[in-house]
Amino acid sequence: MLERSVADQKKDVAKKKRELEKAKRRIADIDALFVRAYEDNVSGRINDEQFDMLNGKYEAEKTELQKSIEVFEAELNGEQKQVDDIGVFIAKMRKVTGFTELTPELVHEFIEKIVVHEPFRENGKRFQQVDIHYLGVGVITVPTPAELETDFQRLLSERNKTHKETA
Repeated sequence: MLERSVADQKKDVAKKKRELEKAKRRIADIDALFVRAYEDNVSGRINDEQFDMLNGKYEAEKTELQKSIEVFEAELNGEQKQVDDIGVFIAKMRKVTGFTELTPELVHEFIEKIVVHEPFRENGKRFQQVDIHYLGVGVITVPTPAELETDFQRLLSERNKTHKETA
């Protein structure tokens, strides 16, 4: 599940990088358009009023793009850090898979904190939510039965493909 999450986040990061590059290219285009409009104004092809209108539009669009670039860069930095943290977490998990006992060392290695919520009753049964915040990853949501079944079927089909290719 974590590996799938990392793959999804990498796709999001790649998409945001493309959007960021697109915004940067558009700013370069706007700068070129401004220069062209200035030259047209100086040569008399457009009057001062038209130049001021174009200049206002270009400046407004450029300002919006610069704001969106800042947002994209901040989001990319945060998401890249999260992808890196999850990668480190997966590497740690692979080192200790197969453990039979939860030792204090394992708890300190993987868990940042455990939050135990107030108990509540529903349909006469007592429930209590417990959130485990893993180091560098945060809370990992438990997949639904439908998600588990989808992943299981995908793994079976991949295993069958691999088996057929080697046969």
